[in-house]
Amino acid sequence: VTYDAISEDAALTAFENAYGQRALADYDFEKAGLIVSFGADFLSDWQGGGFDRGYSRGRVPKNGKMSRHVQVEANMSLTGANEDRRIPLTPTAQKIVLAKLYGKLSGVSVSSNTSESDTVVEALSKELKDAGSSAVVVTGLDDVNAQTVVLAINKMLNSTAFDAAAPRFTRGGNVKEVNSLIADMNAGRIGALIMDGVNPLYSLPNAATFKEGLSKVDLSVAFATNYDETAEAVQYVAASNHYLESWGDVEVKKGHYSLMQPTIQELFDTKQFQGALLGWMGSDKTYYEYIKETWTTTILNGTDWGQTLQDGVYAAALDIDDEAVVASLVIEEDETVNVLPIATALRSLANATSDGMELTLYSKIGMGDGRQANNPWLQEFPDPITRVSWDNYVTISKADAEAMEVENVNVANGGMDGNYVNLTVNGVTLSNVPVLVQPGQAKGSVGLSFGYGKTSGMKEEMQTGVNAFLLYDGMSAVQSVKIEKAEGNHEFACIQLHKTLMGRNDIIKETTLEIFNTKDHAEWNEVPHVSLNHQEVPASSVDLWESFDRSIGHHFNMSIDLNACTGCGACVIACHAENNVPVVGKAEVRKSRDMHWLRIDRYYSSADTFEGDIKTKEGFDGLSGENGSLGGFGKLEDPAENPQVVFQPVMCQHCNHAPCETVCPVAATSHGRQGQNQMAYNRCVGTRY
Repeated sequence: VTYDAISEDAALTAFENAYGQRALADYDFEKAGLIVSFGADFLSDWQGGGFDRGYSRGRVPKNGKMSRHVQVEANMSLTGANEDRRIPLTPTAQKIVLAKLYGKLSGVSVSSNTSESDTVVEALSKELKDAGSSAVVVTGLDDVNAQTVVLAINKMLNSTAFDAAAPRFTRGGNVKEVNSLIADMNAGRIGALIMDGVNPLYSLPNAATFKEGLSKVDLSVAFATNYDETAEAVQYVAASNHYLESWGDVEVKKGHYSLMQPTIQELFDTKQFQGALLGWMGSDKTYYEYIKETWTTTILNGTDWGQTLQDGVYAAALDIDDEAVVASLVIEEDETVNVLPIATALRSLANATSDGMELTLYSKIGMGDGRQANNPWLQEFPDPITRVSWDNYVTISKADAEAMEVENVNVANGGMDGNYVNLTVNGVTLSNVPVLVQPGQAKGSVGLSFGYGKTSGMKEEMQTGVNAFLLYDGMSAVQSVKIEKAEGNHEFACIQLHKTLMGRNDIIKETTLEIFNTKDHAEWNEVPHVSLNHQEVPASSVDLWESFDRSIGHHFNMSIDLNACTGCGACVIACHAENNVPVVGKAEVRKSRDMHWLRIDRYYSSADTFEGDIKTKEGFDGLSGENGSLGGFGKLEDPAENPQVVFQPVMCQHCNHAPCETVCPVAATSHGRQGQNQMAYNRCVGTRY
């Protein structure tokens, strides 16, 4: 039985119905001229992640063109923050729009009980028709009907970015099989249960039922690298190798294989799960020998094993017959294979209804499903959107927050506080969940992230947040939820309380593709000027410091392409690791004492666009009055209901004029000839200047 903590069962089932293989369609966003996403946070870890590289390449202008991105979603996501147009809609409204969109594109009449989003449908259908095969549609909705319709739309468009011939195997869980296993366990039909790499007693919504069934199993074994909730409950815990101590192989994408090699011998008395299986089967082979034999006889097709091991990857030629079969599968009502009739799917989506507030469960890019929640780097990593660390929380729109009388306030010590709410889904209640008012959150919806609320094997200071998996009913990310305000206030650790640019367009400069293509860069990226000896001169010609000698050898510097940067924050963690930057903990982060050497600030627009903010600022007349700058700048501090978002990486300056070099009293930091900041650790006396 294969089990994913965060399930993609709907997408897997839809693809299996359409193409006969339990896998996920692959998408190469570099080939897309238009991307339309319905709730798919593909720049985070949607369907296993890995889409950001192609997306970023498509966002960098090439031959006068770049991709256009429209995001339809409930939660403000990392992907939604990078869009060209963002449409905040509840999951139910997204389903209706998706059904009507298919109708517009195919000429099929699709009726629903609402016409609220018809203008959205008209605009999207026109863009998709104009883009043709360069368009692609994706969805993150946990609904087989929605996934089926998206597959059909991409087939209809003949999308070049859509790949069904070589799908991805990044997810493979089957909810029906998991539920069947739990039922068999509770019925006493399971004699032995062996688990590897999973923690169902934390991440299953029906963990209590699983635990009850576990007590009726004669033998229960968990292979684990860490002590967790499941290891606590089984009869035997097998200390498993770390993946960097293990041999292994993967097929992430059909026909694309990779080998895992250990980088170190086992540090402790551990055993790899696969090696234990071979021993139990009576084989005297090592797992390395088993992999080599299997690859040589079934995968490599005569290719040298040693060369493949050196390369680490191998791409096999796809079977032509398989491609022909895949190409012949078309989603139609009269299809002979086991395909959900498209008319049934459209009818279900078009008539979708909701019962009150809708909850969308999601995974943070830094925390995922929580399997590494005991890593303080990830706990202290600020979420790219909310800029909050050490917590999960309910995201709610400003309108809904005001109606519920919940709020966030900045307090005297520089921290941010918020109210608590209780969330109830199908009789299961999470109490005292902190609230965060999130610009861009669709009205009538709230969000809550997975990955928090772990207790077993965790130090007290690492036991943060609440376990959202308890509300993951049926392993569906969308639930109807009842919300009520609770007593008390929560103290957040938020590193950025200032939310907007307030019309300061000199800080982050943006322009349109048309202007970029038709005008000189001096017009859209003007160099700022400063006063030197009462003369206006380019700021780049003035330096407060004596310039370094750059006439000899190489000189290193770092530039960031803001078109390619998605704001994910991977560089923040990399910098943390490379430079041994200490973790300070939630209390110190709350006091603005976080020690990240590199940060990525996030800013919202106060008007619908940043251009609107600039016009508002330029329209100020005097200091006071109805249109004065005093009150005007105060209004510019509040983000719009559905703002534009921009990310600004802020460097440590180590390759320029690093301030630490001039203040260090013992010269522990110095400037290298090639421009790097050089550190002598054993000379440092810890002044922290």
